[in-house]
Amino acid sequence: MNYQTFKLYIEEYNRYISGILIFLILTLSVSYIYLINSSILNTVAREQNDKQISLMASDIAELENSYMNTRASLSIDMAKTLGFSDDFKKVHFSSETPNVTGSLTLLRDEI
Repeated sequence: MNYQTFKLYIEEYNRYISGILIFLILTLSVSYIYLINSSILNTVAREQNDKQISLMASDIAELENSYMNTRASLSIDMAKTLGFSDDFKKVHFSSETPNVTGSLTLLRDEI
């Protein structure tokens, strides 16, 4: 192998290595831009979710307050005026035994 052929091999090898390096640099640059963009978008989405969570927490607090006020205002006399009756013969409870009126039974051990 003479000097000219060796020089051609080196130049071809340099072009090959340069192409690989350029491809890697471009790939890494695109990956970097994508990852930075996705992290920024995730941060914005998290901030929006935090705002939504705080709004929902305040809504829940208002609903709990309304529930407590309504619960405190209920009495037996008020319930009777709204149609509640003390006739417990019509009340059906759930039970494991099928002797309760209106109960549901499972056929052939479906559970």
